[in-house]
Amino acid sequence: MRTRFLMIISDRSDLPAVATAAASDTALPIRFTRSRIAVLADQDVLVAESGEESGAIVGHVFGRDRCEGRVQAFSKDDQIALLATRGRHLIERFWGGYVAVFPGSEWDSISVFRDPSGAMPAYYVRADDFTLVASDVNLLRVSGHFTADIDFVGVIRHLLAPDLRTTRTCLCGLREVLQGHELSVNARSLVQVPRWSPWDFAAQHVAYELPEEASERVRQATMLAVRGWASCYGHIVLGVSGGLDSSIVGCCAAKAHGTLTCLTLATEESAGDERFYARELARALKVPLEERMLEVADVDLARSDASHLPRPVARAFAQSVDRVSLDVARAAEADAFFTGNGGDSVFCYQQSVLPVADRILVEGLGSGPWRTICEVAKMAETSVLRVAALGAHRAWIRPRRYPWRLNKMFLSKSAINFAAMTIDHPWLDGPKNALPGKAAHIAYLLRVQNHLEGFRRELNYPVISPLMSQPVVEACLRVSTWHWCLGSRNRSIARRAFADMLPRSIAERTTKGGPDGFVLRVFNQRRAEISTLLLDGVLAQRGLIDVDDVRAGLSVKGDQSRITQYRLLTLLDAEAWLRALC
Repeated sequence: MRTRFLMIISDRSDLPAVATAAASDTALPIRFTRSRIAVLADQDVLVAESGEESGAIVGHVFGRDRCEGRVQAFSKDDQIALLATRGRHLIERFWGGYVAVFPGSEWDSISVFRDPSGAMPAYYVRADDFTLVASDVNLLRVSGHFTADIDFVGVIRHLLAPDLRTTRTCLCGLREVLQGHELSVNARSLVQVPRWSPWDFAAQHVAYELPEEASERVRQATMLAVRGWASCYGHIVLGVSGGLDSSIVGCCAAKAHGTLTCLTLATEESAGDERFYARELARALKVPLEERMLEVADVDLARSDASHLPRPVARAFAQSVDRVSLDVARAAEADAFFTGNGGDSVFCYQQSVLPVADRILVEGLGSGPWRTICEVAKMAETSVLRVAALGAHRAWIRPRRYPWRLNKMFLSKSAINFAAMTIDHPWLDGPKNALPGKAAHIAYLLRVQNHLEGFRRELNYPVISPLMSQPVVEACLRVSTWHWCLGSRNRSIARRAFADMLPRSIAERTTKGGPDGFVLRVFNQRRAEISTLLLDGVLAQRGLIDVDDVRAGLSVKGDQSRITQYRLLTLLDAEAWLRALC
């Protein structure tokens, strides 16, 4: 499981007594105390001290220039720099999954900083005269200073934009420190400000000039990240889909210290059976491969594996994945799960004319954009004239901002109006000269966040997605979008970066199967149960869904029903979460 922590920030003189009581309630030892700060955690924390000032970092911290494993202590110079910059030094010289607390820029403020990858959660509430920051809701609850009441407006907003993670959660009074942001705490206010922005690396003036340089930098960053995380564990179970992303993680992890076991999951549908490619990878890495089948019987639609989280981000079909994964991990005596999750987002998997638009905006009309037009046309199996026209239109006519759309399907009009949601996230607000392809790349990084948690196995083991690490994200953002489709192959820079390590069959494949057939089989076999849960559930009773529309959607069948069925399953996941908390 993830590192667990509770930070207590207060001006009260009885803070030591409050911390002692919280330690008793949460069973977490006190690791750090200063005049206004107490940090409780289930592992040692890193401390920075300089003069009368001091701060603490909870989680995993790694150095930028080495794969030597987790930082155990900071040098004196680093401690001085950490405190002088209120954590900025962490961003520039280190990376990892951590939450740090430092003295703030004003005499009466405290700063809480969450790393840019978001690998370590950080939720906060104002309670009495305290501000509490914690890794999970249960710690806040058992501390006695928070009641996890459902914020139904937050639920509606989540359903309108299930892939947009904002500071608001679905629990009353609970907020989240956004990744790469600093929470400034004083007696008057709680304010979040960005300390790391993806736009600093997406600007064209910092882009790699040549594909060869881009490939080398992406390779170095990815190996640094995977090997750094792998150094923390003795035996890793890696989920491999037979695709590019998990295979790259496997190649890097196999060269790190420790033991690696690969696990591939297949479905009855041919599109969900990737065992051939998984075997190719395991054979090349000389590591064992476990092969398992996904089973509909493993899925309990009324249960939510996100009941420990403040949002309904669990997906019911993943319960079968969890059962098999836990069985394999226990048998192998593993101590962590690794995944290739986020690879499509980080490696800029775009199937659109956005790379064409970006290159036109940077270079004008010429031979370079024409090459990209031809590459995109071949990828999309369409005409070059159509790609050229759409690319020019995207470059010169449409707004450059990423068009994030709300999903109102099956929600009641009254609920939509009550939530009054607008799309708002600091990462979506790029500079005026932002390239539309880069805006989309950054939006993809946001979209994947809610898919990195909500698994039952995370309650027992760390679940690491190393491709989402800060060095990898920064390196990939500096790659021009048109370089990602060189040779008419998606994620081409990542393919080039690891061509000498990957089996050729994996490095060159441009399509991949997935669990869609299994998900739809779950829906079709359990349609009557889904109907009962949704039409008689909390969402319906609260008037959040249009029951007539839902009833009609449940009856839709055939190939055209896929979008409808996936949306109904999203509502079902929210229903299960609500029932767990009500």
